[in-house]
Amino acid sequence: MNLELYLEQMKELVNIDSGSGNVAGINRVADKLAGWYQEIGWNVERIPADGGRQVLLITNHVSEHYDAMYIGHMDTVFPDGTAEKRPFRIEGENYYGPGVGDMKNGDLAMFHIAANLPETEKKCLNIAMVYNPDEEIGSIYSKEITDRIGCQADHIFVMESAGKNGTRHCFARKGSLTYDIEFQGQAAHAGFMFEVENASAVLEMGHYIVELMSLADREKDTTVNVGIANGGTARNVVADHAKISVEMRFRDDSERIRLKFRLRKKIVEDCLMRTIFPDVEMRSLWMEWDRMERMTIVRKSTDISDPLNHV
Repeated sequence: MNLELYLEQMKELVNIDSGSGNVAGINRVADKLAGWYQEIGWNVERIPADGGRQVLLITNHVSEHYDAMYIGHMDTVFPDGTAEKRPFRIEGENYYGPGVGDMKNGDLAMFHIAANLPETEKKCLNIAMVYNPDEEIGSIYSKEITDRIGCQADHIFVMESAGKNGTRHCFARKGSLTYDIEFQGQAAHAGFMFEVENASAVLEMGHYIVELMSLADREKDTTVNVGIANGGTARNVVADHAKISVEMRFRDDSERIRLKFRLRKKIVEDCLMRTIFPDVEMRSLWMEWDRMERMTIVRKSTDISDPLNHV
């Protein structure tokens, strides 16, 4: 593998803003990847997804079956302008920049797997490299496409970065619940809040934030995060609208049940007692994995990587 080329290509990818909402930036990353694969003779298919996005399906042979599928995502969590503020840089053995670890390094590793694949394996194996444009927002535009491709593959490898303490393999993901909760109150001039009817949506939002965050459980590794909170129009106006976006993650399905019950209970009780009625939109993801089924291929991968000191 050509490390100098890898780092130069990494610099090009990282210095492109490609937050999940920046479709143009994500497509620029796609253009870079597609061009590199075409240079080494691989087939590039751009599959349209909603919102102007595209899933890249890149193969060594056009086929209805793949011996192995590798998948990465081209979007990041960073807002526009981040790449300019802190562009790609190398300090010692580490390199930095928006998206280096999640997951432009993995995207590029996929390309170098393809570029360094021995000719014998290249001829006898059907391999698919798949690039998702919206993983950081739940793959809401691409999931059906990537699921369809995945159903054609014997083995699927997600090329996200390694974990802590040398962890190299992920057998399962946490389940998740995501909620968008909107609060509708009644506006009034703040100077007359004791004299006219009013109901602060921001105050109600604050109650929810405190209670939702308290649902986290360190021992069970159940996390709750109110990541976005918006509301109000001016400091001297009682807010008639507010909204929060919440993500909950859990390892055990009993926690999913507990979290849903607690939120539902709060909504019902609040609707009986208060004048502000929350509007809730929920999305859920929960998958159970059979760890043992995957151990054979994990052991084979470890046997290959350990002598090479690859992590």
